[in-house]
Amino acid sequence: MLQTFSLTVIAYYVFVGFIGPAICLVVTGWIECDAAGAVTMIVIAVGVSGISMAGWAVNHLDLAPPFAGISFFVVSVRPINRQVSRQLPVAKKFRLSLRGFC
Repeated sequence: MLQTFSLTVIAYYVFVGFIGPAICLVVTGWIECDAAGAVTMIVIAVGVSGISMAGWAVNHLDLAPPFAGISFFVVSVRPINRQVSRQLPVAKKFRLSLRGFC
């Protein structure tokens, strides 16, 4: 019973954290010539997106409890993320050049 409740709460937080900003950003697109309204909607979108972290951060504990710290470290540490994000475009261009596209 507790496990089902926990997963329901996690799903709720992730849903609200992803749908809330999507709705705010769509509304931002409809705002005409009102800078204060547009900034307000973007601030609300960024604030509501933080709710999804309550559901996302516990995934490491759900998937592999003994290795939760290590997996969270690998996903969260910026230098690792930056290194991967720098390598992927280079690898993609190299792959396309092998096929004759670049």
